[in-house]
Amino acid sequence: MVPWVERPAIGVDYDLPRSVRYLEMQRIIGSETRDLLDAVRAENPTVSRWLRLFASVIDARTIWRHHREAVALSRVIGVDWRELMLAAVSYEYVIGMFACSTVAIATEHGPMIARNMDWWPERELARASYVFCHFRGQHTYYSASWPGALGVVTGMTENFALAMNAVGSPEGVRRTGYPVMLFLRRVLEKARSFEQAVEWLCRQRLAASCLVTVVGDKNHERVCVERTPTKAVVRRPAGEDPLVTTNSYQKMDADSAGLANTLLLTSCSRREALEELARQLGGAPADEALLYTLTDGRVQQRITSQHVLMRPATFDFRLFVPRNLLESDDLIE
Repeated sequence: MVPWVERPAIGVDYDLPRSVRYLEMQRIIGSETRDLLDAVRAENPTVSRWLRLFASVIDARTIWRHHREAVALSRVIGVDWRELMLAAVSYEYVIGMFACSTVAIATEHGPMIARNMDWWPERELARASYVFCHFRGQHTYYSASWPGALGVVTGMTENFALAMNAVGSPEGVRRTGYPVMLFLRRVLEKARSFEQAVEWLCRQRLAASCLVTVVGDKNHERVCVERTPTKAVVRRPAGEDPLVTTNSYQKMDADSAGLANTLLLTSCSRREALEELARQLGGAPADEALLYTLTDGRVQQRITSQHVLMRPATFDFRLFVPRNLLESDDLIE
């Protein structure tokens, strides 16, 4: 039995009225979504006490762009809309709990991203994970997410795919910067090319540091945008070599800081292992081979909650979660 389980997809059509837009989501929402929000809330009691203030600040910083959606989703899920807004910026205020291992590979059919999302709380997140297919007019994008999520960590459009890894820097968190996960969603919604996505990721002032791997539909379109809140450097692979990102800067002239020591200590070893394994895959790697690479003991972490495969050239997006994190037979089915 393979150590992963593929997750189903949910469609969200933004051209529909909000009263019917989330009906498909409403049918599948169970206790897993509320358990995830409860876990996030329990870890951040101070934030919870200041819920109204923090949520309003985030709302204003994003020009109330996500307010109506947060309210509509909160009614479907049965929580305060402010909790969804805070979950969308969870990266900024608990950055030390996140990791991720990502590789951008050149293949015979164009570039692809294979990545582990190492994100807390891993069990609740795995159980609530779905592929979301977002429709707006003629534009479609995918994300690996959970019901009620406003931000994006891993996503793909018809023209490019992106995946964010955590990194800390001496700049810390900038309250006036754009929340990272909400900005990645904006890039997926509005950018219409690989080049435009990279440009926006370099230009925007962000609330926190991050590493964003981006690939287009040609093998030379593979980069990692290394970010602090105010600075950006673009890192590219050597020729057809795999481009691997974990949790430390490789080109940026800044110290990686602010992550949990265990994540920093494993960053280099995970990167070296993923580079070695990726070179063994060949020019047309099968999904099973990619998944065994991601679940290798030198790469997968205790908090690995998702395995994602993205191929923009063929518009193929697949999401898997570790089998051991699914406790009940009905979730595995």
